[in-house]
Amino acid sequence: MAWLLDCSHLSVLAVHGADRVGFLQRLLTNDVRALAPGAGLSPASGGGCRACLLTATAKIVADCMVLADVNTVWLIVDGTRAHPLLKALEQYHFSEAVTLHDHT
Repeated sequence: MAWLLDCSHLSVLAVHGADRVGFLQRLLTNDVRALAPGAGLSPASGGGCRACLLTATAKIVADCMVLADVNTVWLIVDGTRAHPLLKALEQYHFSEAVTLHDHT
């Protein structure tokens, strides 16, 4: 049996740089440090996790799936929330060695 899944409504943001894990650890609601790079989507394997970026008043900016590989943390988010998420991450980016890219 084969499945076809339409993911055209999703956007992919990439976070690169030496400080990427610590940067996201401080901003997202889940434990980004616990992700095992390249483990895939299974939470049992230490792979991906769901996380939210919240405002200072605990309103959700974006809900995303977080995946890690050796050099990048990937944020998979609904396409309508990609720009607000990227804008918020850029707002909190000060001196960390981090670059943000929209790979949509």
